[in-house]
Amino acid sequence: MTVSDIFITETGTKLTEEQIYSMQGALPCLTCQTKNNGLTYFVDETAIRREGHSRIYDMPCITWTKNGNAGQITYRDMKFICTTDCGVLIPRERFKNELSLKWFVLKYRSAFLESVTALGSHRKLSETAAGSIHVDYPFPPMEEQLAFVEKAEELRHIINTCDELTARIDNVLEKTTVLSENRTDGTIRISDVFRIMTGARITEEEVYEHPGSFPCVTSQTVREGIAWYADKDWLLHIHGNKIIDAPQCLTWARDGNNAGTMFYRDYPFYPNDHCGVLLLRDEFKDKLDIKWFRYTYKNYIRSFASSDSPRPMLYNDTMKEIRVPFPFPSVEFQRGVVSRYDELLGIRKKLGKLKAAAEI
Repeated sequence: MTVSDIFITETGTKLTEEQIYSMQGALPCLTCQTKNNGLTYFVDETAIRREGHSRIYDMPCITWTKNGNAGQITYRDMKFICTTDCGVLIPRERFKNELSLKWFVLKYRSAFLESVTALGSHRKLSETAAGSIHVDYPFPPMEEQLAFVEKAEELRHIINTCDELTARIDNVLEKTTVLSENRTDGTIRISDVFRIMTGARITEEEVYEHPGSFPCVTSQTVREGIAWYADKDWLLHIHGNKIIDAPQCLTWARDGNNAGTMFYRDYPFYPNDHCGVLLLRDEFKDKLDIKWFRYTYKNYIRSFASSDSPRPMLYNDTMKEIRVPFPFPSVEFQRGVVSRYDELLGIRKKLGKLKAAAEI
């Protein structure tokens, strides 16, 4: 069977902006946008009925987006109207008692997306194309459909809860909080606390000619900046003085969209010329936890990335002059902050694994 065998397929009515704004009210008007589940406007039901040019849907049904982010299907159980960018599937009478619309949405979501056609950046799923999508029949027993929907809704609840908790954690982690203990109004330059260095350029040809297992870091932020793995002996031969083998250090992206983004590293690596390195000076090794420094000042330091050119940058000359509050809090205080921060990161990671398991 096809979708059009099981459903009556309809399309909404073309409404101009003038009509929409002249008939504002409380009746939901759906479009092809996916934000707010497609709910874009609210119009006056009395005016719509008086004009008589838009059908008001007031029964359980399914909608699909015809343009833009096309192919998105959604179960509806509310009163609404829709524009020509939105299609409606109304179950035929003979199938109403043997088909759960929620089950259908879960089962055939991917089939609708796969039926979308694209011409350049324009994506569409016409009424004809949607109606011709193949549907397996007979359907599973209603009890089986409802059990499938119940399980999916439980998993969706888990996913939504993970997203909500992750967003809360991210809100805490992303706040620029210069935590203070024994704060003064003094400041110190980053170059007085860290030695600043940069690696050397390696060509794309060299990357492919000398593969290995030694991590090489660039300005990208995917995989914490590790872009490829090279042969260590070859690196030692041509750029031995650039290899970082300190017990711990910080790196930052010197240019690109994420210029100024810092990462903590406690392993040997090679930085290329797009990666800057902060090596803690000996006189601060017992006074500064560099994880605390990163967590506390990461957003502050990113704010110094220049956006005067199409490619943002934060080069060494700028980095060395950035000033931070000084003296630093006690090391005990810093480690306490790091411990709490790492605990939140651990919870966030577990939430990510739980969400991934629920989405399988």
